Amino acid sequence: MLKEINGHKRWLDAYGKLKDEIEDASELLELVEEGSDDAREIEQALTTTEQRLSRLELEAQLSGPDDQRDAILTIHPGAGGTESQDWAEMLFRMYSRWAERRGFSSELMDYQPGDEA
Repeated sequence: MLKEINGHKRWLDAYGKLKDEIEDASELLELVEEGSDDAREIEQALTTTEQRLSRLELEAQLSGPDDQRDAILTIHPGAGGTESQDWAEMLFRMYSRWAERRGFSSELMDYQPGDEA
């Protein structure tokens, strides 16, 4: 029960911070409309707010009862020889880097190298 309460508190805190940032961004936009020269600062603030909103949206999508559990991703190259193998390796690198950037841990469980060209 305490874990669930802490989870809700974390969501409320994140929402509150994002709401404050959106209000700040709105005020900055008003300054731009009035002719302020702080365009770079304003653009940076908007970019940061947009990134936080995207992260919060992803967390909201991954907040179901089973989303805290592990997942297994399997990539198999199909027929196509070395090109298919290269594509599978690119997908593996893409998903690994995505997980790393998002703070997820990943582990390679099995790897079967293909033929060399």
